[in-house]
Amino acid sequence: MDNRRKLVRAVSAAAAIASLLAAIISTRALSQSSRYLAEVSSSLRTSDLNAAKSIGHAFARTDELTVLLARQRQPRGEWNYLLDQLKESFVEFLEVDRHESVLPHETAKANYYLGRVMILQGNQNAARRRLEQAVELAVKINDNVLVAQAKNTLGCLAAADGDYGSAHASFRACSDVLNHVEGQENVCAIALRNLGLVERALGRDGTAATRSAIALIERSSESESWGLTSELLQDLRMTLCEMYWSQGLLDEAVRLARETQDDLQSKYIHVDLLGVDKHLIARNRHVNALRFVERNLAALQQVREAAVADPKTKQSLGKTVHRWQWHPLMDLRTELVSNHLSVAGTMVAEFESQSGLVLAWGELDFSHAAATAVAKHVYDRTQLVIVSDSEESLDEARIALVDAGVPLSRVRFGICDCETPWFRDQGPIVSRSESGDAVWFDSSLTRGDRSGRVVLDALPTMLRRNWKTRVADVPIHLEGGMLLSNGNGLAVGSAAIVRVNREYGFSDEAITRELRRVTGARRWLFLNTLIGEPTEHIDLFMTFVSPTTVVVGEYADRADPNAALLDETATLLSTVVVDDTPLRVVRIPMPDGAGTSFPSYTNVVFANGVLLVPSYSGESKEKELKVKETYEALLPDWEVHFVDCTRLRHTGGALHCLVSNLGDTPFTPVFSSKQ
Repeated sequence: MDNRRKLVRAVSAAAAIASLLAAIISTRALSQSSRYLAEVSSSLRTSDLNAAKSIGHAFARTDELTVLLARQRQPRGEWNYLLDQLKESFVEFLEVDRHESVLPHETAKANYYLGRVMILQGNQNAARRRLEQAVELAVKINDNVLVAQAKNTLGCLAAADGDYGSAHASFRACSDVLNHVEGQENVCAIALRNLGLVERALGRDGTAATRSAIALIERSSESESWGLTSELLQDLRMTLCEMYWSQGLLDEAVRLARETQDDLQSKYIHVDLLGVDKHLIARNRHVNALRFVERNLAALQQVREAAVADPKTKQSLGKTVHRWQWHPLMDLRTELVSNHLSVAGTMVAEFESQSGLVLAWGELDFSHAAATAVAKHVYDRTQLVIVSDSEESLDEARIALVDAGVPLSRVRFGICDCETPWFRDQGPIVSRSESGDAVWFDSSLTRGDRSGRVVLDALPTMLRRNWKTRVADVPIHLEGGMLLSNGNGLAVGSAAIVRVNREYGFSDEAITRELRRVTGARRWLFLNTLIGEPTEHIDLFMTFVSPTTVVVGEYADRADPNAALLDETATLLSTVVVDDTPLRVVRIPMPDGAGTSFPSYTNVVFANGVLLVPSYSGESKEKELKVKETYEALLPDWEVHFVDCTRLRHTGGALHCLVSNLGDTPFTPVFSSKQ
């Protein structure tokens, strides 16, 4: 029992230390800062000393929050408030001109920390300016460590924009400096890892730098006990595992996966000890990590067996790497280059096979009736997932579904403090890799002017544990309603995609590259959206029903400017050639709009032979009969059902907006009944 208490105290202490020291700061750096203040205090005003003390607390709070965000089980809405408070502290400090001359170290660091906060808030342009300012000031005061740290973060921004040359130079400069600085091993290892991933993006090997990162961490005594350094080591190993897999070096990939598995299992007892902060060392994070390793080992074994059975497949072993699954134990988003720079796929069409549909059930009840109707019509066609924002909402959902005749055994429930029921925009964009495996693309939707949905922004990551898919992050802003695919190389998007991402600091080259990576489109069209409609989504006026047929809305009121706009859209689409055949464009009536609402009969849900179409009270029966007959003629083997969306009419969406389609992704729950 005494040994157990000692172990509990040791693990708790390690967790506490980790929470105070993020990967970008060290005790050595803090002590240097304290000595510096002591040396110069005689020449400072009281207000300067108070400012230095206050900004030092802000640095510490940012480091604590960095670790919490990196290790969080689920995002929490209050993080937005904390980030805003930290941002305000740094901005207020930097607005005092005197601080640059009398507190140069603090001024340089404040720019660096402010840049990191801005990245977390999705403000890449402003973040880049602050980080560049931090480098400039740190050079003046010969703070080479801060220069290196800021360059690593700048390298991550450059990599996200596709500027791999600049990113490579930044990571090389960072690792060259920190490789000789005591106490900076974690940051140096991160820079080396980033260097390896960017080298791969440049068409080089990349494994040498990643191996160096692992060797650096393995030499640290902290890697032996559970904590930040140990978790970073597991992440590095799995990164190298994926790199070897992509090269077809399956034996090396298996070796690293097994090393990770052994390490996770040997330290697993720590996460069940009393007294450990669940936000820092959460049991389910490590359960998920073990499951991901097991899935990777099983997939690698299948690939090896296939190669033995058919030697011709050896040439394409690396293409199966899209089956690799991992979520970082230390997800330091401001310091890490994505593992998925080379992941690409072809966006699936919604009329194709669907293994699952995801719906929200929140405290705002305007979507409940529609969600219940969707569940009633599709529960026997596909796996249904209902995500509630509270225990009360979950109880409501269960009761409503039972009353509607939906067997609860056919529904997977979850709780997540989601802000809205519009899962289409925040859900994964589902594509199919070259090897035929499902790939989910997760767009970064939290931005400086769109900070209110941080929880829903993480929806694909929260869902991934129960689905056999790789989740690849996408740096640009892509809402689900802005994008449609015919599943065969044709993608159509809102013209707002380009405009919005330019505003967020992405180059046209980066936007084009990411769209091509996500959709695999050989042909791409950008469409103007409905005049006056605030979301700028195309699913409000069109939908594909087959690779060669698209339905486009049509307004009867010729005085409505949107009538001419949709006519032009239909004409443009009719010029597209798919498989040597012009795309067939079928017009369908649009509901009557009132200038402030944009109801739609194209905002539909496909579910394996069932098509759900919005209906609205007050619309003529003749019009809705024509809508139904049109869809039945286009989909003769499908059941077509209306779902009343009258309450959704003035909320900005309809059925398609409520549902996240998961394509043909295999459902593989981490915890499931043995029956």
